[in-house]
Amino acid sequence: MTILKGGIFIMKVKYWMIENPITVTPETPIFDLRKMFKEKAIRRFPVVENKKVVGIVTLTDYLRFAPSQATTLSIHELEYLLINEKVKKIMTKKPHKIYPDTSIELAAKMMRDYHVGGLPVVEKDDTLVGFLTESKLFDAFMEVMGMREKGGDRITFVLENKPSMLADLLNELRSFNAKIISIVTTRAINPETKEIDSTKRIVSIVLDTTTNLEEVIKSLKEKGYYIE
Repeated sequence: MTILKGGIFIMKVKYWMIENPITVTPETPIFDLRKMFKEKAIRRFPVVENKKVVGIVTLTDYLRFAPSQATTLSIHELEYLLINEKVKKIMTKKPHKIYPDTSIELAAKMMRDYHVGGLPVVEKDDTLVGFLTESKLFDAFMEVMGMREKGGDRITFVLENKPSMLADLLNELRSFNAKIISIVTTRAINPETKEIDSTKRIVSIVLDTTTNLEEVIKSLKEKGYYIE
């Protein structure tokens, strides 16, 4: 599915990534990294060398390092350790990366599959151009679901999985002059077996508040549509 926003296709990573993200280098002292985590309120930084992504370092990486290395040290000894140790010691090398034209759904799948909370966005030569975070991904899916627009009422249908299912439903809505904000369709799950029901599809539609929702629901139920 592709959505248009002001004439721009927004289902690509490049429209949701953080441009010019804050970065560190392999030689950044861990002491400075600790201050950056606190001052910038950021949980992960791309590690860049000569404009190329060479790693990623997270708050978890730092926390794993500091207690294990410094549990018995004094404050001064800890600071000395953090100043002399570099990011390259704790960073993840060769991190998973995506391209600006990667679809947001593929980016979401990668973050889920690889259990990461952010992905560096690079050109083909590994030059960093952005960073995609979980929060930005949530923003994108909120846009897809129509949640970022003011107003709107959602109706969720369970339809027979056939080629004309969506066209038939939209024709019915057209008779009400319904203004559609968002349409999302997904697989149906049998509530008893918790298994995928391939004979049905879930269709969730957000209609503008100018649509007479009660009239639409009443009419469609009378015509045999199952509405959750």
